[in-house]
Amino acid sequence: MVRKIFIFFHSIVHIGVMATVAFNKRNVVYIGNGQYESIIEWTPSKEDEGHNYLCFAATESTGYFSLLAIITVYIPYLFHSKC
Repeated sequence: MVRKIFIFFHSIVHIGVMATVAFNKRNVVYIGNGQYESIIEWTPSKEDEGHNYLCFAATESTGYFSLLAIITVYIPYLFHSKC
């Protein structure tokens, strides 16, 4: 699963992410028009079934922080074997 996070600021130097799952996050990249992105990669497993949360906030070059944003991702119970 890949999610793109778009945030508008002066110059983003860091995007902090906390989650209920293990994930990989790429560095912040300026993509033009005042937009920055950081790609989050996560492959759900059986342990991730149910609701999962990704929380993130950006820090700009002047030291200001963005508001905390939260994404909820629901993984259906697809990994259960049928009886």
